Amino acid sequence: NMTDNKGRNAVATLQFNYGKGTAEEDPSIVCRQFDINRPHTVQMGEEIDVDIKTTSGIQAFVVSIISETLNEEVLAAVGLRPTFDLCNITDPEELAALTSNDIGFPVNDDVKGQTSMTFSVTKFTGMLSAFPGTHQFKLAVTNAEGSTTTKTLQLIVEQ
Repeated sequence: NMTDNKGRNAVATLQFNYGKGTAEEDPSIVCRQFDINRPHTVQMGEEIDVDIKTTSGIQAFVVSIISETLNEEVLAAVGLRPTFDLCNITDPEELAALTSNDIGFPVNDDVKGQTSMTFSVTKFTGMLSAFPGTHQFKLAVTNAEGSTTTKTLQLIVEQ
């Protein structure tokens, strides 16, 4: 309760969210190691894990890689497109690239329908180290109820 100098009252409720994301969102997208809403400078060998949770199951998990140095040509050289849905990877070359030891992303049945999963960028950071700059990973997760949460993982690689 607050009263101003003219005797008017105001009531406000403050909600504090602790941790590295908002657990009330469904789907929720929370980075274990740092706040996903802030740019993060990558250290070599650093673990970067993003936990995805939804009560109704994941129906789509669209990843968009936005980067000047890790551009479409560079991604194509390793078999990736700038935007892909981890729930629906049908191209054999893209499937092989995403699940390779260098990238190691979960795909298809390891994502679709899951209520809880981890999207680890740890292996991918090895490739990132060759490309200085800011790399954005826009993560859009849609659950079975049609609700979508979007977060952007911003990773900075220094020269």
